[in-house]
Amino acid sequence: MCGSLKIGQQFDQKNIRRRVYDALNVLMAMNIISKEKKEIRWIGLPTNTAQECQGLEVWACLLDAACQAVMHHISRDKCLVYTQDADHMWSPGL
Repeated sequence: MCGSLKIGQQFDQKNIRRRVYDALNVLMAMNIISKEKKEIRWIGLPTNTAQECQGLEVWACLLDAACQAVMHHISRDKCLVYTQDADHMWSPGL
């Protein structure tokens, strides 16, 4: 079970990295940040036209959903690790 937990954690880390990469790409597409190699620079928020505000609200909802998914994975992994550790600590073989 230890091996499958590590594989699950690696999968979740890759998912987290993908979501962060997606969020950065959205911010770059909206010309809010720029990225050169590993350096990220803040450009600024767009002007407040009604259409741009609506677009930002949509992206904010999408980013919030992605963050919630990441937090769900992290909390689930903590529960799995805690349960697995508790099982080992109290098993009759120890």
